[in-house]
Amino acid sequence: MATTFDSVKTNIPGVGYRAYIWAVYTSSGGNCLPNQLNDAFQCTYLFGEGSYANSWQPQGPLNGLYPNVGEYVTIIQYAPAPSTVFSTFCYKVLAIVDEATFNTGVCLECYNNGYAGYCSDIFQYIPDDPAGCQYNNSINAAGIAAGSFSVPANLAAGISWDSWIQTDCSACIAGTPVNYDPNTVVNCCDPSETYTLEPPSLNWPVYNDLTVTLGIDNYTKAFRADFYIGGAQTGMKCWYLEKRTNTFGASVINVQVDPGTVFPDCSHLENWLMAQPNYDPCCYQFTGCPPTDPASPYNSPNPLVVLEFCTGCDNGSINHPDCVCCDPTGRTSTATGCTFPDGALIILQDKVDEWRTWRDMTFSSNNLNSTGNPLGSSGPGPILVKGTTRGGSTGEGRGKGRGNNGTEGPFGGGDTNTFDGFVGEEEEEAVDRERRREGGMSDIGDELIG
Repeated sequence: MATTFDSVKTNIPGVGYRAYIWAVYTSSGGNCLPNQLNDAFQCTYLFGEGSYANSWQPQGPLNGLYPNVGEYVTIIQYAPAPSTVFSTFCYKVLAIVDEATFNTGVCLECYNNGYAGYCSDIFQYIPDDPAGCQYNNSINAAGIAAGSFSVPANLAAGISWDSWIQTDCSACIAGTPVNYDPNTVVNCCDPSETYTLEPPSLNWPVYNDLTVTLGIDNYTKAFRADFYIGGAQTGMKCWYLEKRTNTFGASVINVQVDPGTVFPDCSHLENWLMAQPNYDPCCYQFTGCPPTDPASPYNSPNPLVVLEFCTGCDNGSINHPDCVCCDPTGRTSTATGCTFPDGALIILQDKVDEWRTWRDMTFSSNNLNSTGNPLGSSGPGPILVKGTTRGGSTGEGRGKGRGNNGTEGPFGGGDTNTFDGFVGEEEEEAVDRERRREGGMSDIGDELIG
């Protein structure tokens, strides 16, 4: 089946619609050569504007890039965060053809590049056919392959690309940006915090530590490190490198990197850190919520109510201004496609801990007598021990009480074992006398706590 011009065309600004023919380059035996493991990549199109997989569409690998014949394009494909995996591709432009040439012309550019791939109308691949093939593959449907980065599907899966044009083949396959020579270390979270990265020398080893040993070879890759800047440490933060006309800030003297991993960019690094139990994120610091509605469930002292509220915020069933407190990173809920953050669970755990502290301080034997305890003797509702309990509360008193339903429960009161009021001294003595007649133990020593 012939290839259509619409399926591979792109609109070059100021020029019009054209079709690019590429060769994918790799390193082979230390040399930069068209792909030696797959001949189809030696002479190929990339799907264009008329295709669902258009490589030039927004966020696609070639978006905004229109190289000239003989130039290279480095394309780095990043796996979804928090993965740090990425792949580097190098494409060389062999030809740029208009629609008329595409429909009637013969491609010789692949053969002239040294590797024709499958571009042969007589199906002669070894050796390559000097007569070439039709641009539109009208004779040999496999003559010039059409490659795809499956842009929509990969974007939906969280895959992204970083691409740029350059003229050097070795730099292209290595993924090294044009004129890569960083001189500034920049804080991912606060770009105003910068330090000078001196050119490599015996006295200034950090340049090679970062670019050679660690492998920071472009201006987007990020890392976590603590720099010594002479008399002070920067502290462990997230950084990337830049090339600036004028450098400001102290020079970095040495560096400690942790973890020893390079990330595609600051965003990938931060996402990775937030998923790790042993690392604090660089940029995310929850400092509290804006003023909340006092009546909102988020302010409930009951942590289960808070959990139910935040779960509703997360799944979209609750729309309340205080939902942002459940999600302190400011990201939207899973109802709109984001992951419910650990921050919400941290807040909930804090509330549970506060409740535990209140419970322990209120009911511990060391604090029941405290004058500041509302349940102590000086408070409005003293609690009782042993055979006595607060009115209306469930208890397991050993004295006979008057049950709410007037029946005898297992402890002498109603089935719910609740008391109408406090057991006073005279009533307690009567209960005690009754128990002595029944052979029970005396509870004369029982008294109000407080």
